Amino acid sequence: ATIGNSDFINWEQLRELQRQGIEIGNHSHSHAHFVDHDPTERIAMFRDEVKISQRIFREHLGEAPRLFSYPYGEYSLSMLRVLKEEGFVGAAAQNSGVISKFSDLFALPRFPVAGKYADPEGFKEKASMKALPVYVVGEPDHIVAGGEPSSLKLHLAEPGMVSLNHFQCFVADTEACKLDYDEDNSILTMTAENPLQERRTLYTITAPSASSTGVWHWFSHLWIDPEK
Repeated sequence: ATIGNSDFINWEQLRELQRQGIEIGNHSHSHAHFVDHDPTERIAMFRDEVKISQRIFREHLGEAPRLFSYPYGEYSLSMLRVLKEEGFVGAAAQNSGVISKFSDLFALPRFPVAGKYADPEGFKEKASMKALPVYVVGEPDHIVAGGEPSSLKLHLAEPGMVSLNHFQCFVADTEACKLDYDEDNSILTMTAENPLQERRTLYTITAPSASSTGVWHWFSHLWIDPEK
């Protein structure tokens, strides 16, 4: 474990934070790239790491965390299910977005606010962003093979919340995407127009608010190609 090593926080400091009411989360035992492993090996390894780290937390803090943060923001559906089975109540990913009642509690989004994303104007823009009122249709895994683009289907739960004629979609930072809207069934379908080039690729869909000028609603989904 890295706790207490080099310039990282130590256990006594963690206990003090705990006494101050700060909730401590789990980030795995080794911070591995779990999705790089064969699916069967991945789940056994991930479950072992969760159990080991939870045991260590109990030994040092008297209790185990209820929240998890996926290393590198990378996870599969089977990893998500392990967390549910092990008694967690939620987990944070790294895809950009706003936490809302539409969010999956085990794939909570968060906007980056460090480095090049930390300028004041960018922070103001993110702070004013709203969640796109959508639910993912089905259970698409986040793993893609060979960069082949996958379609993402979303159910628009509250169509009246956004301007339906002004949806925008992005693949990473490009507009090389196809977006269809089935108004009768309130289904959005997004597909990349080209093979995915990076290890991690975000599909992002935005739309302006139907009632507030200058307010945008945002949703993103992360695809991971372990071969890259």
